[in-house]
Amino acid sequence: MPDYFFREGSGFSFRRRVPERLQPRIGLKEIYRSLKTSVRSEARRRAAALFLVSERLFELSEYEILSDEEVRACARRWLNMPGWRKIIAANIDGMTPAELRYDGDDVPDRLLTGWLDERWTPEQERQEQAYSALLSAGYQGPFERKTIDRTLDELLSLLAERVEKRKQLVFRPEEIIASPSPSVPGHAASQSTTPLITPEVHKHAAEWQDALTGGWGDRKAISSHSARQYGVAVRLFIEIIGNKPVGAVSREDAGIFRSQLLRLPSTHGKGRAVHALKAIEQAERAGAERATMKTVKRHMTAMNGYWAWLTHQGHLPYGESPFSGHAFPGTKSSSRDRDDWSAEGLELLFNSGDYRTAPADSALHWLPLISLHSGMRLEEICRLRPAHDIASLNGIPCFIIQPHPDDGWDPKTEAGERKIPVHSWLIEHGLMNLVEKRRQEVSTRLFPGMVPNRDNKLSAEFSREFSRLKTGLGFGRKVVFHSFRHTFKTVLESTNYQERHINSVMGHEGLRGEGATYVKRVLVSKLKEIVEAFECPLPLDFLPHPNLETDTLNPTPTRFGSRRGKRPVRIRDSRKDVAREKN
Repeated sequence: MPDYFFREGSGFSFRRRVPERLQPRIGLKEIYRSLKTSVRSEARRRAAALFLVSERLFELSEYEILSDEEVRACARRWLNMPGWRKIIAANIDGMTPAELRYDGDDVPDRLLTGWLDERWTPEQERQEQAYSALLSAGYQGPFERKTIDRTLDELLSLLAERVEKRKQLVFRPEEIIASPSPSVPGHAASQSTTPLITPEVHKHAAEWQDALTGGWGDRKAISSHSARQYGVAVRLFIEIIGNKPVGAVSREDAGIFRSQLLRLPSTHGKGRAVHALKAIEQAERAGAERATMKTVKRHMTAMNGYWAWLTHQGHLPYGESPFSGHAFPGTKSSSRDRDDWSAEGLELLFNSGDYRTAPADSALHWLPLISLHSGMRLEEICRLRPAHDIASLNGIPCFIIQPHPDDGWDPKTEAGERKIPVHSWLIEHGLMNLVEKRRQEVSTRLFPGMVPNRDNKLSAEFSREFSRLKTGLGFGRKVVFHSFRHTFKTVLESTNYQERHINSVMGHEGLRGEGATYVKRVLVSKLKEIVEAFECPLPLDFLPHPNLETDTLNPTPTRFGSRRGKRPVRIRDSRKDVAREKN
């Protein structure tokens, strides 16, 4: 241990050299970490833990790494075994139209479970199928978890393709007659025999992105930032498959595109531009972390949307998109994708030096408190205008979430337009005093230091800075600013109030049509009851009452988000912006 654990300056650090044979796979020549303590006994304990972690890392890196082509070959071979051929013939090839309609999407996952030991969980059964596929192909175990997961993904994808072929045979047999023979995997993708002359993939991509920002058909318009992200999918497809006529793009092309996306490094697109195939090659050599299935699903969904628009515009004949029907295991959305703020987490945040020394009228001080006690989204709070969006309705102070004609901002949905009574704790903490102060200053916004980014989002910079702050405090990626909204809803769901009443406060994304109309009819007094039913998981009595006269909570100045020796990120001083507005 003394070789890895040493004093550096006033503290201790850990350093261990990576074995030369593993350096290309791990991407590091040595592992170096500050132990962040000056106490020798504590440093020794932390160094021992890091030593064990590095041992495990080296052990995992010894595993043979299989390419995606090898994994797919294993999956194909396994499903072609006599036993599996019988299972597929009985459970897929004989499916009726009704079974295809109601159960088709569930078949791939269902076929991988229920055949082995009944004491196993479905997840254990799926992993055992993937493990068996690798062993049957002649590879020697044990295998790292990532290889098992990739093999499982391929098994699910191949079964989904078989279900899709059955759908085509049952519902669209004329396509099978007109289609050429499928190409051999690894060779050039098949060409469509349709007589329609169709444009190349890139031809209408820019026009499609414009249509996305303006809204086309019955689809809601999206931001220019989101439209650019959709456009990335088209660029990646051209780099991976080629700029072929859209009518010649086959389902096999889409399958190859999906497989190649999974090989992209997770950092692709976040730095300098690199051709997709070159990035894959570099990632293979470096053993870099790859794109997640969620990212792949986003790109495939974008391409599916592009195909729908091309069909709508008459550039493609009506038919099944080659990008539909693919499996994306583990990507089902869940309201638990983000964690709530626990009482311990709230205590850590509100007792942090950055928070306790923030100015009394600052965004850092107020935004978490407002979201926690109202369930409002970050952008909604940043948009609050003291002259228009905070008012007394029937004697009850309320936040009013409404469209802003002056800058074109609009709530996310029809149900997003709503009234939220101000929680009594916020009033006692001095929020209405801050509102009055901003009105006297003739400030346009409650937090005038916010500056919109190129997509006109006021919350972008604060969101980044808050992320740095919470990460520096040790919170994981699932605890984010939006978690305040989750916490608010979780507490209300434990009360006896109906879900539709809670949604009327939350401005729930799922409300449409009659549901959104109902929201607007709920009395403010009823909304007040619901908001007051929220009790913070952590009593906040320890927070000092902000003194808006001196504009401080604590006389010690602070910088927001500094950590790990990096240049601290400063939050704008709202007083300077107010002065600038006055001038």
